[in-house]
Amino acid sequence: TNTDDLSPAPDAWSRPDIPLHARAAYKMERDGLTPDEPGVTGPMSQIDEIKSRGLPVAFVGDVVGTGS
Repeated sequence: TNTDDLSPAPDAWSRPDIPLHARAAYKMERDGLTPDEPGVTGPMSQIDEIKSRGLPVAFVGDVVGTGS
């Protein structure tokens, strides 16, 4: 994962914009992830569907990129 996948600067350019970071994370389609609105909003519905089955949702991974 690249930092731009999780926190695209055009969508959320400051730390107070954390909710915008969450909505923009993974906004580009990839294997296993279907954005609500490709290029705009990440897979929020897909996450809600997983949570509705009583399953915990967590992001675990290695992040590389220019962000902090």
